[in-house]
Amino acid sequence: MFSIILFHVHSTAIKPANTQIIKMVNPKKSNKSTAIHKDKFLEKAIKGFMENNYEIMSIQENLKAVMYDYNKERGHLLPSLDLKSNLVNEQNSEIRSNPRSNMTSLNYGFEVGYTLFDGFSLLNRVRSKDFEVQAKLYEGLGKISKKIFEFIKLIINIQKNEMLLESTKRDVDRKKKMYTEAQNRVAVGASGKQDEFQARAVLNESEGKLSDVQDDFKNAKRQFAEWTGMKYEKMPLLGIPEEILSNLDEFEKHLSKTNFDILAAQASMRAAEKNQKSINSKLFSPKLRVGINAGNSIVKGWKEKEKYSENYPKETQSNLSTKLEGSINLWSGGSDKAEALGAGKQAKAARQEFYSAAQDTKINFQNTREKFISAQDDQRLCTCVVNDYRKSYDIAMDKYKMGAISFNELSELSYRLYNAEQILIRKESERCESAWELTKIVGSLTPQKLCNTLSETFDPISDYNKVKSSI
Repeated sequence: MFSIILFHVHSTAIKPANTQIIKMVNPKKSNKSTAIHKDKFLEKAIKGFMENNYEIMSIQENLKAVMYDYNKERGHLLPSLDLKSNLVNEQNSEIRSNPRSNMTSLNYGFEVGYTLFDGFSLLNRVRSKDFEVQAKLYEGLGKISKKIFEFIKLIINIQKNEMLLESTKRDVDRKKKMYTEAQNRVAVGASGKQDEFQARAVLNESEGKLSDVQDDFKNAKRQFAEWTGMKYEKMPLLGIPEEILSNLDEFEKHLSKTNFDILAAQASMRAAEKNQKSINSKLFSPKLRVGINAGNSIVKGWKEKEKYSENYPKETQSNLSTKLEGSINLWSGGSDKAEALGAGKQAKAARQEFYSAAQDTKINFQNTREKFISAQDDQRLCTCVVNDYRKSYDIAMDKYKMGAISFNELSELSYRLYNAEQILIRKESERCESAWELTKIVGSLTPQKLCNTLSETFDPISDYNKVKSSI
C-alpha cells in the first residue's frame, strides 16, 4: 500500500505550459531553446528588468518557497517515528485486603506508526496540496508574464517615439527646403512676401512638434533606465513573434493547456475537488492504523505487607508491543457536516472560476487577434498611402519651383505626408503590441522565451519537479 501511494504521487509532474503545442505546430523547432528575439541588447535589458523589478523578485522568491509546501505535506504519507516518555506515580490506599503501596515508573521508548487505511483521505490531501502549489506556480508565472508584457510595451513605445522623431526630423527638413525655396521665389519676384511668412510659420510649427517628440523619447528612455539599470541603445525593431502568429488557430484550440490564468484556475479547481474528497473520507470513512512500540520501563517503590513495608529495588524492564487501532467518526456536534458542505461549496466555486477564466481568456484572445489583424490591414494601407504622398510631394515641390501651384497647396501636401507617416508608425506599434499580447495570452511570454541567459537560472516548473522528486 505504501509503495503504491508513493509511485502515484511521484508521477504527477508539471509539464511546461506550451511545450506540447509548440512540438505539434512546429516539430522542427521543438528541441531548440532559442529565444523568440535574438538581439543581445534586448536580452541584457530583459535580464536587467527581471533583476531590478522588486515585484518580479518577490514573485520569484515566493515561487521558490511554495515549491516545498508539497514535500511538507507529502511527508505525512511516510511512517511516523515518535520518542515517547512518561513518569507515573501510583499510590493505593488500604482497602479490604489490598495493602497500601507507592510505586513509581519511568517509561520511555520509540513508537513507529503508519496509517493503513483512512478512505484515501491523506492521499487526497497530498494531491490537493500538489494542485494548490501548481496553481500558485501558474499564478506567479502569469504575473511575471504580465510584467514582461509591460516591459515589451515600453520597448515598443521607445521605438515608436524613435521612429516618430525620425519622421518629424524629415518633416523639419522638408519645411526648411520649402522655406528656402519660398525665400528664393520672393527674392526673384516670382512670389509674394506672404509665401516667406507662411513658410517660416510652417517651419516654426514643425520645429515645435520636434521638441515635443524629443521630450517623449527622452521620457521613454528615462523609464527604460529606471526599469533596467541600463542606458538605452538603439537596436533593431522588436518585430513580432512569427512562430506564434503563424499558428494562432492551433494555439486557440489549446488555450486551456498554455494560458497561465486557465492553468492556475484549473489547478485550483482540482485542488478544491481533492480537498473535498479528503474531508469526506476523513469524516465518514473508517481509519486503521498500526503501531510498533519498543522501549524500557524503570520501576521503584514500596508495598506494605503484614504490618511492615517492603521496598522494591529499581528494576528495568524492556518491552516490545504491536497495536492495531481502528476508529470511525460517529458524531462531531454537526461540525463534520458543516465542514463537508463548505468543502463542496468551495469546489463548486473553483469550477465556476475555471469556466469563467477559460471563457474570458478565449474572448480576450479573439479580441486581441482581431485587433492585430485590423492593425495589420491598416499598416499595409497606410504604407501605400505614405508612398503615394511622398511621390506626390516630390512632384508638388517641382511644380512650386516652376510656379505651377501655390505655397498653400505644397504646404497642405506636406502636412498630409507627415500625418500619414505618423499614423503608419502608430499602426505598426499597435500591430506589434497586439502580437506580443497574443504571445502573452498563449503562455509564451516568459523570461526563457525572450532571454537565453535566463533559460537555466529561472525555470520554476522544472525547479518544482526537481524539488518534488528530491525525497
